[in-house]
Parts: sequence; structure tokens; C-alpha cells
Amino acid sequence: MLSDIKVAPDSTFTAKLEWWTANRRCSIRGEPVSGRLTDKGIAWDMVTKPPCNDPYSVELNRREKGWDGKITGKESSAVADLTAE
Repeated sequence: MLSDIKVAPDSTFTAKLEWWTANRRCSIRGEPVSGRLTDKGIAWDMVTKPPCNDPYSVELNRREKGWDGKITGKESSAVADLTAE
């Protein structure tokens, strides 16, 4: 979840990110994140908290009702589809 989103004139944004993981110690809770606006939505990079430290890229596309996209592991072959309302 992104909250406290602030968009800059250069098509970037800052926000606070909450991202839950299977290992609760690796979850991101209210941490600052920066990203960019894309032609279809938004995108950002993130790293889960220690002890995991897994880097990911997230892309979300705006839909009529909500968002869809994917998260891709930068150092692994992990890819997952995302849907948000």
C-alpha cells in the first residue's frame, strides 16, 4: 500500500510504503519510497527489510476500477501478478 503520495513536476513521486511478506520480519512498514509515473500508471523499486534484503521492481497500471501489474525480483526469477482496488 502506498500512502502520503506526493507527485513532483518531473513525473516522479514519493510516498510511504507498506509491503507484507511471508516472513514478517522482512515486511516494509511505512518506509519512504520514490518512484516514477509511467504512460500507464506508476513504478518503483524497493528492497525488503533485513534479514531478507530482496530487491524488487513494481509496475502498476491504472484500470477503470483499480490497478494491475507485476512485481519482479531483481536478483531472482520471482515474478508475480498484482491486483489492487
